[in-house]
Amino acid sequence: MHSAVLDGNVLQLTLLLHQPDLPVDVADVQGHTSLMWAAYKGFPTCVDLLLRWGADIHAVDDMGFTALHWALVKGSYPCIQKLVDFGSDRFARAKPQGEETEGDTPAMTAARMKSERQWRKALFESGYDENGNPIAFPVPFIKDKKWFFSRAFFFWPFLLGGLQLHMLAYMLVWISVPSVLIVGYGLNYLVQRLFRWAPNDMKSMHHTPFLAGIFGATLFWVGVRWVYAILPSEYQPRLRSDTRLIPILQLPCTLTSFSTSPLRCFTALLHISTL
Repeated sequence: MHSAVLDGNVLQLTLLLHQPDLPVDVADVQGHTSLMWAAYKGFPTCVDLLLRWGADIHAVDDMGFTALHWALVKGSYPCIQKLVDFGSDRFARAKPQGEETEGDTPAMTAARMKSERQWRKALFESGYDENGNPIAFPVPFIKDKKWFFSRAFFFWPFLLGGLQLHMLAYMLVWISVPSVLIVGYGLNYLVQRLFRWAPNDMKSMHHTPFLAGIFGATLFWVGVRWVYAILPSEYQPRLRSDTRLIPILQLPCTLTSFSTSPLRCFTALLHISTL
């Protein structure tokens, strides 16, 4: 297994992990596990596979190094971030070396190995400050972040799509097209920044209900357009023969005008109820 990890051979590693008599945390003579070697060699795919297979992220070798220490020795940002995301101890100390009184923490290892930039970036993208402490979620009353992110990413296309369609419909074309692009990219950039607080299994857009929200928003806005524009025009030829349809077809517009003229809206609804 160690040989497969050292070569970055994901297919061979997957085959070996399916062997029932081969533990995922098998160590060599110096206590290095496959996860440590994958982190040291800088193979994020192998790190991800081993973590999802149940590798012990808190295992230490003979020097007291964890897989996070070895990832910082290599300076591989994807490996560092995956280990931090999966809950690696950000303050674990290695065994003292030589005349040292205490071992290195991951932050100290990053300083020694000139990988502080990758370390701080991984912490920031995982929702921690540069000292490794959690950054407070900006919405304090949200307790279940998975529930919040699932709903937020699903309904986000409803708001974004409605705003962009409104801009395309009511603005000049040479203003609306660049404005739609700017607003779309700007709002999506803000959404991307929320991923630092997202759960581990929702760290990228394709792991969220965003695409399902695009499909749902498309159906919703097509339906709204059909009710307000296409449906009245379909029954237009019948208006001359059946004048009772006029107030019914005007119902969407009547409800829309409620905020500006409540009395007029209420009178129209009474008239429809008597038909």
